Amino acid sequence: MNSKNRENIVEICSLLAQQENLRVTLIESGKGALIAGFGAFFGGLLAGPPGLAIGGVVSSIGAAWYGQGTYKSVAQVISEMSSNQRRALAEAVTKAIEKTKPQDFVGALSLILTSASLKDVVIAELGSFLMREMQLQMVKQ
Repeated sequence: MNSKNRENIVEICSLLAQQENLRVTLIESGKGALIAGFGAFFGGLLAGPPGLAIGGVVSSIGAAWYGQGTYKSVAQVISEMSSNQRRALAEAVTKAIEKTKPQDFVGALSLILTSASLKDVVIAELGSFLMREMQLQMVKQ
């Protein structure tokens, strides 16, 4: 794949991310789970089964509150990617599109923005890529 096609794919991913208001969480889900788990554990130590429930609920609310506003635009993440990450993203999306067996790959790029099924394929692959390569979880707001 030449660099022009690669950049076109990355640009389409960025445009889709903007259109669909895709964001990534900057605090990992694991941190929230740890906070909730510790709250439940300490609540259980201090007050038994009722403390376990109360500690779990309170710490879960705290973890959710702490995590507020910790989202970043996927389009911004794409713009901050290194050239190697952009190349890997383009290759991953290309492979995903090829699985749908479009007639003409260049024509498929323009169809992505209008075809709901191709758009879903690209968005799903973008989410997979962000999770696999950058350990970021994508959400739609």
